[in-house]
Amino acid sequence: MSRREQVSEILWGVATFFILVIRVVSTLVVAVCVIAWVVVAVTSSLNNDWLWPAIISAIAVLVSTYLYSFVKGRH
Repeated sequence: MSRREQVSEILWGVATFFILVIRVVSTLVVAVCVIAWVVVAVTSSLNNDWLWPAIISAIAVLVSTYLYSFVKGRH
C-alpha cells in the first residue's frame, strides 16, 4: 500500500468517526427534543421552543445517515 493510499485510508476513517459521532449525538438530541416538545405541546401549544431544535436535530440525523452511507459505499 502506498503512502497516498494510507493517508486516504486514515482520512476516510477520521471522517467516518466524526459522522458517526454526529449521528449518535443528534439521535439522542432528537429523542430529548421531541419528548420535550410533546410535553410542552400538551400543556401549551404545538409551536413552542422545542419545535425547531427537534426539527434541526432530525435533519442532522438524516444528513449524517446519508453521509455515512456515502462514505461506506465509497470506501
